[in-house]
Amino acid sequence: MTIHTINFCGKHAVLCLLLLTFVKGFSNPSFFAKQSRVFLSSRTLDDSSQFNRRTNLNMSNAVGFIGIGIMGEGMAGRLLSEGIAGTPDKPLIIWNRTGQKCIDFKEKYPEKNVEIKQTAKEVVESSDVCYCMLSTPEASRAVFEAKDGVLAGIKEGKYIVDC
Repeated sequence: MTIHTINFCGKHAVLCLLLLTFVKGFSNPSFFAKQSRVFLSSRTLDDSSQFNRRTNLNMSNAVGFIGIGIMGEGMAGRLLSEGIAGTPDKPLIIWNRTGQKCIDFKEKYPEKNVEIKQTAKEVVESSDVCYCMLSTPEASRAVFEAKDGVLAGIKEGKYIVDC
């Protein structure tokens, strides 16, 4: 199985925010189809792992977002404001360890198509591209490796952007 992850951790999390701010095409299938290498998340995979780039990509219309905290709320909001997600045919699918943050986020954007899932696994299963913005490496490990976590939802063709 091919697993694609892109990691911007620590001080580089701001790069992920800038990426979402300026690169509207990041959730576009052609962006991934043109990539010549895969970036591995140091939070979830060891550096010795080798994965091949998937060449056939069938993107769903949904975009996933895990972690609606201080940084994640702004990043997910940017996906909505730029029209990358949250439209009738392209929902933003979200999950957070504190469920109330998802409810508050959805209420903040009543005109947008935001779906709340019960587990991180459900978010990954429902979208081909899923952004994760978790507070610490420990939080990432817990969310990624949980029984109903991110890794449980990964299958061929899934992209995880771990900010």
